[in-house]
Amino acid sequence: MLAVLTKRDDIVTAHMIYLSKLDDMGVSEKENEETIRFESPFKFNGEKVVGLVLPRVQNLKKGKKDLLELLVYFADIEKWKLEAMEEVKYDKINILFS
Repeated sequence: MLAVLTKRDDIVTAHMIYLSKLDDMGVSEKENEETIRFESPFKFNGEKVVGLVLPRVQNLKKGKKDLLELLVYFADIEKWKLEAMEEVKYDKINILFS
């Protein structure tokens, strides 16, 4: 699932896109305890979109309310905080783990 967040003034809009053909794609870390970032292959306004990998402990299957709260949190995160996060590679799984 790809969540695209847009924010204008205090209104956050989440656009949920379900991706079905990216099963062979992933990040270079198998486990993480903190939220980490990667450079997504998706672009917006000519710039690559930042992707986030959530810790395994943040199970989003608890309910829609948890997912909504998480999306609102990320909508308010400042760019410098994203840049300060550990970065991992995003690519085809067979390339990352060969």
